[in-house]
Amino acid sequence: SSELWPQLRFQIVPQCHLSAALAVGFTFRRNTGADLDLVEVHRGEHWLAAATPAQPDPSIWDVSTSVVEGGSDVAAVFSVSQDISESVRAYITASGISVGHVIYFSPVAGHSLDSVGGALGPGHAAVLASTAAGRLRDVQNGHARGVLHLFLAGPPAFAVILAQQLSNAGLIQTYEWVDGASTYTASIQLRSS
Repeated sequence: SSELWPQLRFQIVPQCHLSAALAVGFTFRRNTGADLDLVEVHRGEHWLAAATPAQPDPSIWDVSTSVVEGGSDVAAVFSVSQDISESVRAYITASGISVGHVIYFSPVAGHSLDSVGGALGPGHAAVLASTAAGRLRDVQNGHARGVLHLFLAGPPAFAVILAQQLSNAGLIQTYEWVDGASTYTASIQLRSS
């Protein structure tokens, strides 16, 4: 709690699967009061994510949506390091999950590990995450609040910061890409309670 430990800060070096990184970030959601200092292992940069959300900037994401009749869930597709939109569409169709809205997020800077941080600054990942979390809240509040299905291709440090911003998102189902099978598999479920 921020009252017990003002200026509580954790340094995290996430060298793990993306679902595990999402679980770590979700553990340190904004309501814990903890600031995060993430070491992005590919470049050795420090990315900062304060417990107070960064000011959203809608101009840093290219966002598109699609609506599927009959579904109550929301799928969020983050194509940070590479475009995963087609593989996620194929998975949703084949798996039969009840997705009614799909939101595709791609950094305006393009699909690469360099599209977060670097010359864009240590707080860039937090602005991306805060902006995306706000957009997801808008969609969830405007529609049935089913499961949030989260697909991500990007650095684990970004996954931690994104999940930190997902307070009150309900049930979140994360997914991992399985190379040998060339598809996704459901991984960790995160609950806001």
